[in-house]
Amino acid sequence: MAKPRKFSAEFKAKIAMAALRKETTTAELCRKHQLSDTIVNRWKQQLLKQAHCIFSATTPDDAQRQRIDDLERLIGQLTVELDAAKKLSAMLH
Repeated sequence: MAKPRKFSAEFKAKIAMAALRKETTTAELCRKHQLSDTIVNRWKQQLLKQAHCIFSATTPDDAQRQRIDDLERLIGQLTVELDAAKKLSAMLH
């Protein structure tokens, strides 16, 4: 059984953009790159559906980075509180 091919995001974007710009027909793109028309059409739809993300104030990477920063800050705060609780507990015993 043939192993499914994996395509980079750059390749998918290049093919989807070429199809949307109608530089060549979808059939020609498919023949040239040995792709099915279904996959090219799916990539076009994904590109159109997610194009608004390019212009958003924060990218998904920025949002993830912000979440990580918040969680690291919380870990630091909890570590300080735990250390203080341990010291207070040791003083009381």
